Amino acid sequence: MGCLVSRGLAMNNVLLRITDLNKSFGGVCATDHVSLDVERGEIHALIGPNGAGKTTMISQISGILPSDSGEIEFDGTPISHMKAPARSLMGIARSFQITSILREFTCQENVALAIQAHFGHSYNMWRPVSSEEKIQDRAVEVLESIGMGELRDTTSADLAHGEQRQLELAIALAMDPKLLILDEPLAGMGRMDSVKIVDFLKGLKRKFTILVIEHDMDAVFTLADRISVMVYGRLIASGTPDEIRADAMVRSAYLGVD
Repeated sequence: MGCLVSRGLAMNNVLLRITDLNKSFGGVCATDHVSLDVERGEIHALIGPNGAGKTTMISQISGILPSDSGEIEFDGTPISHMKAPARSLMGIARSFQITSILREFTCQENVALAIQAHFGHSYNMWRPVSSEEKIQDRAVEVLESIGMGELRDTTSADLAHGEQRQLELAIALAMDPKLLILDEPLAGMGRMDSVKIVDFLKGLKRKFTILVIEHDMDAVFTLADRISVMVYGRLIASGTPDEIRADAMVRSAYLGVD
């Protein structure tokens, strides 16, 4: 089974622990007895061909899809019974394969609303979010950290595709997550935008724990501390980039034999 993930990692270094996770749709087993540990502070990439079950798996982790069986533990707490909002409040933030921003709002408004919704700062139904200086200051800070400070007053619908993906990442980071789940953050981006996002994600190493699905193998091997490979709903290998490159089963199933 290749360089399978060790289950003997020190528990206090494991932020996310998945054990024997299963999800079927009719006769199709999307996740098949998946077990995986994600360590604190690492960038862990999940790769595999289309239809391998990767998006199903992260939907189970974030609570969007209920699991048929198996256990998910986050920061030492079982969360399999929790709905998505409760998991978000625990510190799990997910960005989607397709952008999910509020297109009629400015960049700053998108980020500020995410902060208010997640943390509930000084909520007052009669007072507009723009009056909440701390929220607005935090929104600007997050936008500047991702290189979008100059676009804070730009309506989201007027952004280029790559900028919209950056904004979605800013929204996720604004929630100050313990675990950031990124579903194909480079999808649809040109080369220059991709390089910009990869460089930014490099800067997040050790500051955030990141679980990322990505098809750009150059980006994966540049970013990831560890890589797990899914094929037909099963994890066939997990290890360092060098271990994954050298794994004969992975090369045959996904990376190619050359």
